[in-house]
This record gives sequence, C-alpha cells and structure tokens, in this order.
Amino acid sequence: MRRRGGVVLGGADGVVFVADSQRSMSRINNEFWHGMRAYLTDNSIDPDAIPIVIQFNKRDLPDIRTEEEIEEVRRRGTEPVYTAVAIRGEGVLETLRGLLTLVLKDMNTRYDFEAVFRYRQGVLRGLVGERPADEDANQSAARELTVSTSVLDDSFSLAELLDVEGFRECAELQRALRHRHQGV
Repeated sequence: MRRRGGVVLGGADGVVFVADSQRSMSRINNEFWHGMRAYLTDNSIDPDAIPIVIQFNKRDLPDIRTEEEIEEVRRRGTEPVYTAVAIRGEGVLETLRGLLTLVLKDMNTRYDFEAVFRYRQGVLRGLVGERPADEDANQSAARELTVSTSVLDDSFSLAELLDVEGFRECAELQRALRHRHQGV
C-alpha cells in the first residue's frame, strides 16, 4: 500500500481524503488518514502545507455519522469537510471545486498566477486587435512580438474554469484569434 500511495501522491498539488461515513469505518478512516500523512511525508510533501479536503462519502448507507458528528470534524480540523453520495454524483463536484480552490490559492501564493493570467488575457486581447486602455501602440507591439503561436493551442487554466465569466471571455478571445489566424 505504501508503494502505491507513493505513486499516486508523488508530485500531488492537493489531496481529497475520502472517508467512509459509516460509523463502523471510523477506525479504518483514522488509519488511512495517518497513512496518507505518512505517504505524503515519505514523498517529501509536507502534509501540513499541501491543500487537503475531506469528503465523507456513502451518506446513503445505514449507520452513518450524523450531521452533528460531521460538523464536529469540521470544527476540530483545518481542512474543509464535504459530504457525498458519490454513486449518485452528489457532493462530488463540490468536493472537487473545494480542492481546486485551495490548490489555486496555494499555487497563486507560491507562483503569483494571477499576474500570469492577467498577462495571458492581455496577450490574447492584443492578438485579436484589442489594446488595454493604459497601453500605447509601442508597448502593444513589443508585447505581441514576444508571443508565440502556441497560445493558439493553449488549454484553459483551472482559474479560468472556476471563474465562469473569465472563462467565457478567454474562450471568446481565443475563438476570435483562431478565426483571425485562419482568415475566417
């Protein structure tokens, strides 16, 4: 199990710890929680620094922890706690969104991605002929010279996916750029 955990967790940017909501699984959940933290440490990942969310799954089964018990777990820990019935898709996207939000905040703290995304959005605007109000023609031309055509094939960022309006704006700019590039 340690070996498999290392392969899965090595290089991870965040972790969803899925716990079984059944009371009879409490001891096993606890063992896996401590095991996960050990796996992270074994793979040179600080378990106190990596974004982690907890999901209590199988909420549709008998003898599960009550909402009050789940709330107690929330109060005791620092990790966000979600509930789910994964087999029906309930709570799965909320858990993923919670983790992605934490991962993006963590990565932005480390790499200042917001500045990169603002720059990328500005590059896309420049390529379709738009120019930021505070940029003169020389700055715009210099910026466009540094842009490679790989922007055309670039996939959308997680931040853009979480920000629906930003996603739509970037999608429209990329479509306009593709049409311009194809002569449409």
